[in-house]
Amino acid sequence: YTWSPTAGLSNPNISNPMAAPANTTLYVVTGTDANGCSNTDSVLVTANDTVPIILANDTTICAGDSVQLGGNPTSVPGTSFSWSPAASLNNPTSANPIAFPTVTTTYYVTATNDTCSTTDSITVSDTVLVTVNPLPTINAGNDVAICEGDTAQLQASGASSYLWTPSTGLSDTTIANPLAFPTVTTSYVVTGTNTNSCSNTDTVVINVNALPTITAFSDTAVCSGVSVQLNATGGSAYTWTPAATLNNANIPNPIALPLTTTTYSVTGVDTNGCINVDSVTITINALPTINAGADVAICIGDTAQLQATGGSSYLWTPSAGFSDTTIANPVANPMQTTTYYLTVTSPAGCVATDSVVVTVLPKIVFPDGITPNGDGVNDVWIIDFIEEFPNNVVEIYNRWGELLFHADGYKQDWDGTYNGKPLPIGTYYFVIELNDGKTKHYTGPITILR
Repeated sequence: YTWSPTAGLSNPNISNPMAAPANTTLYVVTGTDANGCSNTDSVLVTANDTVPIILANDTTICAGDSVQLGGNPTSVPGTSFSWSPAASLNNPTSANPIAFPTVTTTYYVTATNDTCSTTDSITVSDTVLVTVNPLPTINAGNDVAICEGDTAQLQASGASSYLWTPSTGLSDTTIANPLAFPTVTTSYVVTGTNTNSCSNTDTVVINVNALPTITAFSDTAVCSGVSVQLNATGGSAYTWTPAATLNNANIPNPIALPLTTTTYSVTGVDTNGCINVDSVTITINALPTINAGADVAICIGDTAQLQATGGSSYLWTPSAGFSDTTIANPVANPMQTTTYYLTVTSPAGCVATDSVVVTVLPKIVFPDGITPNGDGVNDVWIIDFIEEFPNNVVEIYNRWGELLFHADGYKQDWDGTYNGKPLPIGTYYFVIELNDGKTKHYTGPITILR
């Protein structure tokens, strides 16, 4: 036998060669018998189109991602495809279906062209092939509350790298634990990525509480020695400083008794633990430095001019015996010893008091004679009210100027004797010194009768 053409034949000189033509070919065979006689025949071998080989690399994806299967060429006219398992494919009859497996999966495909078919497979395993890597479990931390102006440190975990959004109010958006200082309540989202490049997110809320409005009310002025009640509002707890001149530094309305002008600061805390501060100044106006003058003594019927200092307005009480109760230097004419009280008001309205005693001394009364006869009547020289002048000096002289009696602080005891012997009837002379710094001495005759 002889076959032609020979292309695509395993052996053109045998009766049954293997034919693998590149395209449809008419093969002619010439057969010769033992007698050398020959004849021919032919056979048409039709070559259908080649079934495409589906090429695809193993790949790795993250949980929740998808991957397109198949390689190039992706489709040939007349070719059909069948992928399995079909449950996680968008179209199991497409040349390049989209796979979204939840676990690592091996996908198989059968491609058919006319009556010919072949089978290839694709394996989804580790990295981006269709090995399904789990997403990292990202934890952005617990929601927190801060006060306006404060900061909070965020703390994410579960990944090898991080990215926070929004960036407003963060010290660094690319670290696990940035400082957050938002001015308003903000939700921060952190995207965490692990070493397999898989990412996940979590959210933390920073609640920003407004500061309380602490009011310590208006500054005020008081006179020295006068207390004032402070009052703060806007918080649920308070602390006042300085505390030394307060009756209680931990209440909203303590009593203050400052010695000098003092600014009190109050720190108020609300129910959220937020703090704010206000202050109030208590101005201390000094009391007027007054002096009602030195105590004085007058004899009954006399007057004394008082002299006060230290004020801008004056008021004397009681008013009896005064020329004017509203001046600094009134004339006093009391009929008996009197304590006068002076009230002085400063320009700031502060009031101080002082007092002065006007002692009214009675006029001494002395008789002009005695009768020392032992009858118990007028036996000694009685000088009325002499005891009101404890510094008095009393002396008795005879007509020749001889001193017969001397007493410092007279005791109502001269009985008309000298050296223990009765003096004769006659006229003698006395000198009385009161030594009160005001009254002149008294002199005159005194007669002894028996």
